[in-house]
Amino acid sequence: MGAFMPLAHRLAGLVALVALVCAVVLVASGAEAQGTDRLHSAMTPAAVARLSRVLASSDGARDAFVKIGDSNTANPSFLSCFAGEDVQLGDRAELEETRALFGARRVDGRRTSFDRGSEAAHVGWLTGAVLAGSPSPLLREIAAVKPAFAVIMLGTNDDRPGGVDVFARNLPVVVDRLLDAGVVPLLSTLPPRADSPAAAARVPELNQLIRALAESRQVPLMDLYAALLPLPRHGLGSDGIHLSTLWRAHAPHACWLTPEGLQRGMNVRNELVLTALDRARRFLVEGEEPEAEAEAAPST
Repeated sequence: MGAFMPLAHRLAGLVALVALVCAVVLVASGAEAQGTDRLHSAMTPAAVARLSRVLASSDGARDAFVKIGDSNTANPSFLSCFAGEDVQLGDRAELEETRALFGARRVDGRRTSFDRGSEAAHVGWLTGAVLAGSPSPLLREIAAVKPAFAVIMLGTNDDRPGGVDVFARNLPVVVDRLLDAGVVPLLSTLPPRADSPAAAARVPELNQLIRALAESRQVPLMDLYAALLPLPRHGLGSDGIHLSTLWRAHAPHACWLTPEGLQRGMNVRNELVLTALDRARRFLVEGEEPEAEAEAAPST
């Protein structure tokens, strides 16, 4: 049996590589056809009406959000720099209004939504950890911030043998508890994995569950997976799991949305999330005219 294992590993790696190449081709063709908004689900009249009812059911602050996730969310480079001066929006100057809106409120008396350390985002967390305890970290964070929105990326640590089924049970509970609390979830697909062929092969399955959940609950979805595929090393660091960040002069610059910065995974995620918040502000807070169904459907 042992003599056949190296061949099995090589075959598994080849299958994962072929799947990833196919995904890159599909994403590239979809982006060419649909434009950059392909990375965000459409804010259709039905979606806007549904989400407006969610917001109306609570007094959550329209200029506040919470962060829910694992190490790629607990990472200090995720969004925190938008609360400071080290920001270069590059060609996305239109996002400044949204950055200023969410950067103004001190949600806990000291920090903004961007730089607050979330009770619902920790290194190594599986999706179920967000729901554990009474009250859960999820409910504690909502109570502390009283937000209108929640940025969610969970599932990387559920990417293990037997983990997909558990993830499929837990993520809907997270989303439904947010909706019940009058908080609009902003869901994200997961990044690619490059640490093992088996983990890489499970990512599309996990992402399909996330997409199906976003569609069934009519909540916004941003496609980080599609955004990262064209990047060098798919925007991943040397471990093949965590997102890379632009460093210059011995310091991270994760909010540089410049051509150089947008070759790094965390910079791309920061742009993607700020864009999702911008869309939430425009369509759900400012009342901008909803989009047509086909204008911004996420890639598959």
